[in-house]
Amino acid sequence: MQDRIKEYLMQFDLEKLHHIQTWIELQVEARRSAKQHTRVLIPKGNLEELAADAGLDISGLIRASKHY
Repeated sequence: MQDRIKEYLMQFDLEKLHHIQTWIELQVEARRSAKQHTRVLIPKGNLEELAADAGLDISGLIRASKHY
C-alpha cells in the first residue's frame, strides 16, 4: 500500500505536494477542533440542570417522557 501511495505522489511537483500537505494539515486541525468541541458538549450533569443552564424549561417534557 505504501508503494502505491509513493508512486501516486511521485507524479506531482514540489509545489503541488506542498499544497497537498497544507490541505491535509488543515483537515487534521479541523477534525481535532471538532473532536475537542464535541468533548466540551458532552453532558456532565443531569438533563434538567443542563436545560436550566441553557435557559430552557423542559421539565414538562421530561415528566411526559417518563410516562412512556
